[in-house]
Formats: sequence, C-alpha cells, structure tokens
Amino acid sequence: MNNRELRKKLQDAGWQIKSGKEHDQATHSEHPGEKIPIPRHKGEVPKGTANAILKAAGLK
Repeated sequence: MNNRELRKKLQDAGWQIKSGKEHDQATHSEHPGEKIPIPRHKGEVPKGTANAILKAAGLK
C-alpha cells in the first residue's frame, strides 16, 4: 500500500490529515487528543506500518 492509498482510507473514514515535518498527522473529531503519525516517504509503506496505522484508526 502506498502513502496515497493509506491517506485515502483514513480520509474516507473521517480522519483529517495535517502536514508535519517528516510525518503527517491524522486527527479525528470523535477521538480528541489522538494523533496518528503517517510517514511521508516515497514508494510503499511497509505492510506492518500500514496495518498498525489502520488498526490505530479503528479500520482493521
């Protein structure tokens, strides 16, 4: 899964993506104080990292 696909899944679930220095941060109005870092690297996001991000967002 690449960065664009991961961001799309989070945005479709209502997460807002905010830019950061090396990582973007996903926030959700129903989860105050919770921020999920999203790596902004070229190429594929490692499978374990993508699964951890989706799990933290409640999508897996």
